[in-house]
Amino acid sequence: MGGVSALVDFLIFCLLYNIFSNWFLAGILSFFIATIANYYLSINLVFNSGNKFKKLHEIYLVFFASFIGFVINQIILFFFIEAFILNVYLSKIIATSLVFMWNFSTRKFYIFDKKANVKS
Repeated sequence: MGGVSALVDFLIFCLLYNIFSNWFLAGILSFFIATIANYYLSINLVFNSGNKFKKLHEIYLVFFASFIGFVINQIILFFFIEAFILNVYLSKIIATSLVFMWNFSTRKFYIFDKKANVKS
């Protein structure tokens, strides 16, 4: 499901970047929308929700971890787009790939139940 969320993030980023020509704004909005999609898909198809933390606490943890991922995402975008003058879309692919690892790891190893964390 992380791959689907990454695709959502990338496609919305591309759409918004083409509309606004602002990678920072596109990055904010696309990441936020993808985080919502990722949480929904994760609790319904991948992880067992509510086993380790109460539901509301779990939601806060997911969004806190996602916020850290968002900051990492924006720093990577800034670094590659502004410092290295790399293509915006290639920069987004790199950022999304690295943040995907962060997001999945925090969900798998901390937020959701370790013993029964992946649905069969």
